[in-house]
Amino acid sequence: MMHTTSPWPSSRRQRKQRACTECQRRKQRCIFRDDGSPCTNCSKRPPFPPVVCSINTRENRGHQYGGRILHIPFPASKSAIAENNVPLWESSNDGAELPPVANAEWLSVNLDSDPQSYRDDSTALQQGSGKPLHRSGTNLILDGRGDSSTLRPFGGVLAEVNTLGSISPCQTARNAELLHFYLRYVVPNLVSIDGESQPSVFLREVLPWQLQSPVFPNIGLLMASVTQSLDRGTELEQNPETFAMRARALSCLNRYIDTARQDTFWAYAPEAVKCIINLVVTEWFWGSDESMRAHQRGIKEIIRLAGGLETFDPVIAGIVILTDYEISCGSETDLCWQDGDLTLSDSVAVPTAWATGFDSPLIPSTVSFRSNLPDLGISLDAAKILDDMRFLITSITNQPSETNRRATILSTASWFLNSLETKRMAASTGPSPSEADLITSTIHLAALLHTRSIATLTPISRLSGPFVGQLEELYTTMRKVSLSRWKETPGIFLWIMLVLCPSSVSDRRGRFIRRKMAVTGLSIGFEDFPLGISYLRGFWLVQRWIERESQRNKGG
Repeated sequence: MMHTTSPWPSSRRQRKQRACTECQRRKQRCIFRDDGSPCTNCSKRPPFPPVVCSINTRENRGHQYGGRILHIPFPASKSAIAENNVPLWESSNDGAELPPVANAEWLSVNLDSDPQSYRDDSTALQQGSGKPLHRSGTNLILDGRGDSSTLRPFGGVLAEVNTLGSISPCQTARNAELLHFYLRYVVPNLVSIDGESQPSVFLREVLPWQLQSPVFPNIGLLMASVTQSLDRGTELEQNPETFAMRARALSCLNRYIDTARQDTFWAYAPEAVKCIINLVVTEWFWGSDESMRAHQRGIKEIIRLAGGLETFDPVIAGIVILTDYEISCGSETDLCWQDGDLTLSDSVAVPTAWATGFDSPLIPSTVSFRSNLPDLGISLDAAKILDDMRFLITSITNQPSETNRRATILSTASWFLNSLETKRMAASTGPSPSEADLITSTIHLAALLHTRSIATLTPISRLSGPFVGQLEELYTTMRKVSLSRWKETPGIFLWIMLVLCPSSVSDRRGRFIRRKMAVTGLSIGFEDFPLGISYLRGFWLVQRWIERESQRNKGG
């Protein structure tokens, strides 16, 4: 008689669970189905927040696993990914014998810690071949870079990520894979324009908190799952794992807030705000606006109960203010989290000096773009356009006292718009434009659309007709320039992405625009928070002026 090889030795009969986890929690009689769909009770529950309807097989915990180790491969570098032609997150889930991967590192999952918790994932990894995974290698290090001098090895026990251990992630191989994907892929692309580096402030202040937070690791798992789902072309509503991750993250967050209500609230407020703001960003990046607005209201209430933004440390306050401006600019709305805050007053100090290459047309400067060509690496035509845009934008944001200010701004915008429309860019007609030509053409198109919005008192999201085609042309031209090149002039790139963002929708193109606009603002902020906030505030003030003057025209 042939016996099937199994990596999970069994000495006793398995006892099946008779109720799903949600019905157990609610102490309800559960009637579950064999087709994998939710049970009768869970199928009738409200769709939000989603609940996890799962039925696990329990087994006696008396087994001895003899130090079994489950190894999962992770390419060590982008070159290794390219050599093997495989995405970073794929780790042979089809159950076949794992092929040799050049320059790869391996995640070792220790099954001795809690073998039951790894059952489903490890069985899936080995299904079909019947061979245990026995490769060996170097454990990954949880700093996103593999530097063993900073944090201890992962070792497969997810609870070790959170030293407090209060609401630790479930200990599964899939969660281990997602967490490493978050650190290796999601994090760099959340804080760097080209995903190639991470600001020192982030590495010093934010990433250590994420790893040691009692709540955030579950949110990181959600962000990793969402990213993988969309990168593979699967919409979120079609991915059960993403719904389960979201439910888990919300459940952990609710438990943490319930604890805060029973203790000193202000002591828990910073942790709650930092966690929820990541949920806001996740929902906004990937198009779930209704959920994003609900999280925004939650943060607003927490800030109010804690006594205002001034009670938070500068890094948290800076991230909150930056994110508030980014979402408001992207949706052309009023601010949400800064009602009555000093950052809205007219006396906000605008920086007068900044790092080389950080210049932007969104705030005034004593140094023109034309005189800064060597540092920016742009053409003279592009510099002239940027100088004109700076003059137009600051004429709105500086709010001079003359009574004919509106007429003067509209007259200047009309003149500039006519000049842009009649001037032909060499980059738009050449058979094979250079990178410098493409940058000039991108700046020209962004200026054309932004100026039209001002001259016609029409928000960018409401531009129609041939101007929709110009928005698409702006996006296409911008994409022909490498992100590494745009990273050299983040202030200019931020203005271009701010022009594109209000027209974005929940598709692949729109998600890219939203993400890169927010990442650019955040990367500038991590270098200089007042500068990043001033750039975003300048664009937002122009949007608010357009909206006010447009309503005034309708009322008049």
